[in-house]
Amino acid sequence: MKKTSTLEHSQTTTSDDMESAMDLKQKLVRLQHENTMLKMNQKEPEEDKISVLQSILDNTRQQYNELRLDNRYILISYIFL
Repeated sequence: MKKTSTLEHSQTTTSDDMESAMDLKQKLVRLQHENTMLKMNQKEPEEDKISVLQSILDNTRQQYNELRLDNRYILISYIFL
């Protein structure tokens, strides 16, 4: 009778271990998916920031070139006056 009880306990423990392992695997898959989604969402704001910064840089370069051209005209005007 003791052997049957030990065998049943062993089978129950193995069954519980398998369920626990399956639960852990499901949790791991869910967390990996959640991590992937969070990384994707994090990239979007960075791309938006890059776009805004690129626009600011382009505008600044344009203003710089315009001011440089204005300075040349002023310098040329001063020289020939």
